[in-house]
Amino acid sequence: MEYSKICIFETLLTFVEMKNVIPVLQIDSFQKSSEETYFYVNTLSRHLKDNKALISHPHKHDFFLTVFFAKGSGVHEIDFQKFDIQAGSVFLLKPGQTHHWILSPDCEGYIFFHGNNTLQNLHDFPFYSYRQNSPEIKLEKELVSEFNMRFKAIFEEYESNFEFKNRQLFNLIDTLYIDLSRLYEKETIAIQIGKSVYLEQLNKLELLIEKYYKTEKSPAKYAEMLFITPKHVNRIVKECLNKTTSDLISERIILECKRLISHSTKSLTEISRELGFDEFSYFSRFFKKMTGKTLTEFKSEYKSERHQS
Repeated sequence: MEYSKICIFETLLTFVEMKNVIPVLQIDSFQKSSEETYFYVNTLSRHLKDNKALISHPHKHDFFLTVFFAKGSGVHEIDFQKFDIQAGSVFLLKPGQTHHWILSPDCEGYIFFHGNNTLQNLHDFPFYSYRQNSPEIKLEKELVSEFNMRFKAIFEEYESNFEFKNRQLFNLIDTLYIDLSRLYEKETIAIQIGKSVYLEQLNKLELLIEKYYKTEKSPAKYAEMLFITPKHVNRIVKECLNKTTSDLISERIILECKRLISHSTKSLTEISRELGFDEFSYFSRFFKKMTGKTLTEFKSEYKSERHQS
């Protein structure tokens, strides 16, 4: 581990302790040289060894992450969903998702990152189109070797000094995403919003909710920001996701609440206020209605699970 990376992590931990937030890692924390501005690619074993201090605790990223397991086992937790790892497991994470894993010592594979604007139309891919779509793809045994070669080709291109290197990486990753999307649609129950004529409006709605969910809880206000009627917004959400606008707002609030309970030292009252609830009793009832558990039940259960793992 380079001294500079250790210093970065120690500074990050100090900030986290002061602010009680989940650390958000940036792509340049991992880059091997200043020349690499768009991508980070590595073998999984080397990545785990070189960046142990950075990734040993639950964290977020400000970039897209793809990891392929060619060998090994373990558990990968992504926003409170647990996935069993096996040979052929592929995980595709969007910026802002909280994740952590426990891996067997024999894990091998590849991992790569890229920024939000590196590739165009990322939301066309089903694993990136909506946050409730599963981030996991399980490759059939007969495909593991083939995709191992695909990921290896991306790694070798990244390690090279060939002309048009970044352009080739664009092409290799884009083609990989296309083929993974085809497998995903066959094997995964996905919310297929990519085929909807309402996709653009739904994406705008999600961005607005992401920006304002702590301060704005009214579906009518989001409709106003989209310059359409509340009824039409609900029609869009219903057709694409079989949910309501209120469902989307509530789900985002609950996700952030779980993150804060699990990964910060803030009190439940402080969390309630941060999420825009003036009355703690109302917030407590809201959480119980949405999750079926009280705030303290969730907190104790999650802490107990983490301790056991």
